[in-house]
Amino acid sequence: MDVRWSVPRLALALLGVVVAVGLVYGLAWPTSSDFASMMDRCPLLFCDFAEVYHPMGEEVRRTPGPVPGYYYTPTFAVFLGVLGASPFATAVVAWGVLLAVSALAFLVLPLGLLEHGRGPLGVAYGALLVTAHPVLHELAWGQVGTLTLALVLVALVADGRGRGAIAGAAVALAIAVKFYAGIFGVWFLVRRRWAAAGWCVLWTGLLLLVLPVLALGWTEAWAFWAEVGHRLRIDGPSNTINSQFAPRVVARWLVAAAHPDGIFALAPDEGMESELHAFGPGAVLAMRGVTLLLLVASARAALLYARRLGNRAALPVFAIVACTIPFLVRTSWPHYFTFLPLCQVVVVDVWLRGRSRQPRALGALALTALSIGLSSVCFFALQGDWRSMGFFGWLLVADVAVLGALLLSVPPPSAAAVQR
Repeated sequence: MDVRWSVPRLALALLGVVVAVGLVYGLAWPTSSDFASMMDRCPLLFCDFAEVYHPMGEEVRRTPGPVPGYYYTPTFAVFLGVLGASPFATAVVAWGVLLAVSALAFLVLPLGLLEHGRGPLGVAYGALLVTAHPVLHELAWGQVGTLTLALVLVALVADGRGRGAIAGAAVALAIAVKFYAGIFGVWFLVRRRWAAAGWCVLWTGLLLLVLPVLALGWTEAWAFWAEVGHRLRIDGPSNTINSQFAPRVVARWLVAAAHPDGIFALAPDEGMESELHAFGPGAVLAMRGVTLLLLVASARAALLYARRLGNRAALPVFAIVACTIPFLVRTSWPHYFTFLPLCQVVVVDVWLRGRSRQPRALGALALTALSIGLSSVCFFALQGDWRSMGFFGWLLVADVAVLGALLLSVPPPSAAAVQR
């Protein structure tokens, strides 16, 4: 049954959830340092902003070039230059406002795309969002994953309203912040939105190529790109205990199997730097085979969702694409998984539509419950240490669980389609 609440009632319920959870967090972590230290190694709130983003904003106005720890586009560096022109105290407040607006957009925009989002399911989504470990991890670091995903959701909303130029521009902006956002352009392809895809390519070219040249100069822009590309290729900082990149998590599992009594003794600082190729070519080939099968199954499911649900498939396709990130992106940190609460709610929304096959629906709901549990802040607290949460790859397991649920929830063809 479709339950639709009034906007004031829904807003009041969501506000109540946020305030109640916020009060609990305030009791658990009285200071920002307590919170940040619990989430990860850095005791400073908005650590990435303080150590990377704001210094990059200052540096880009003096000597164009990426500061240590910067793995983003020169376009994003130019945007950060606006904050770099302000004192740190002012800039960090502005950054907090930007993150708050991004989080609000990431909460509100799906409510209109979910078929049952304007009722209890929408409140459940709000509760999952504010109690998800990846969301808190992102807040602690002051990261931009939620901003990136919010821009993708803007694109989906705009596309649903026939605004191809805006949809393409929104995805291009997301790419300018985080490279991996480009994979969400899959929606334009599966729905044959050629105009939106064209706008996306055009805006991406303007933002990533033209804007840096105009702002930094031809030589400086290409030198910036070359240095960032070099850093991404050598890929050193992503090879730590917190990496949720699937091959590295599997490598750590193999290490744990070999050292069941002394895992963390092998990792005195951030953790063990484990590579799958250390276990032989067979392990690498097996991982690549599993990844290929998963990507093929995901692509097939995305096409079926798009074919059978039409425009209503926007969020299921978004969720499937998001869940492939830890198999494709080497720098898959815990805060990359801020999409998990939305993916979990999408499975329930598809089930409520009554279009899922019942035996599969039960399996999908069970996998979703597992994903919710493993990605929650409660499970994280039970670990007792952020290193344990990262080492064992629980967020990757939660990701695979909800991806399995999405694959099981592909709706069957309608009776009319079967007849044809």
